[in-house]
Amino acid sequence: MIPGNTYITLARGFGEYKINNIYHLGEQEDIGGGELLRLSLQKFLAVPVDGYIIAEKQRIENKKQEEKTEETRLTFLYRCLFKKKCQTNFTVKDLFFVWFRIANLNFRDIKLFNLWEMKAVDKEKLPDETIIFRVDQLKMDELSFQLFSNSRVLNEEITVSIYNSTDQPGLAQETARLVRNIGAEVIDVSNKHNQKKESFLYYKNERIRESYTLERLKKTYPVLKVKENKSLEEDISLVLGKDMESFF
Repeated sequence: MIPGNTYITLARGFGEYKINNIYHLGEQEDIGGGELLRLSLQKFLAVPVDGYIIAEKQRIENKKQEEKTEETRLTFLYRCLFKKKCQTNFTVKDLFFVWFRIANLNFRDIKLFNLWEMKAVDKEKLPDETIIFRVDQLKMDELSFQLFSNSRVLNEEITVSIYNSTDQPGLAQETARLVRNIGAEVIDVSNKHNQKKESFLYYKNERIRESYTLERLKKTYPVLKVKENKSLEEDISLVLGKDMESFF
């Protein structure tokens, strides 16, 4: 659970913004509120965020029991999806999967993680006495790895090098955060002098081509052109071009 008045650095170069207002900014800028929110949360958490579901705020009548509150929220989400009154980028197949998981979910198994309680954000008082939250990025990355690292990626033990071939500072470092948080081993992060328009994912051999790690990276960054390079010392090499900037 992310406090609504948390300020995070947005994707697409919009700078720092309050989470509660990201959707409206995306709508105003013709990016799409859901898409800007998705990309910004992916940048913030440094883990893949594949989709979004935007639903109208609902009134929770019973707040006495946290378990009941979560059950009410998920029931509302289920009905919203079923009646097609939610905004989403999910395919029909994705939505059927979500419906199935919610319908078979035991609400007692739901775990809420509050970033404030887990000390991943710090309180700050503005001159007008407004209380906001700012992110401790190191703690956030530790928490993201703890909560979202993928066991399949961890078990494959694949090594990755990441090279920035653009003039946008920090692109390789931002990508490395996500690659580490899903469980891969990043062994090199650096800049290349020659700039490229397109981004490439080079893999070492057939085993790597068939790996879940490679598939996860392709899904997260669909602009990547995938090619074999048997001379690699690492298992995967990411060369980031201009087209990668749209994710950050």
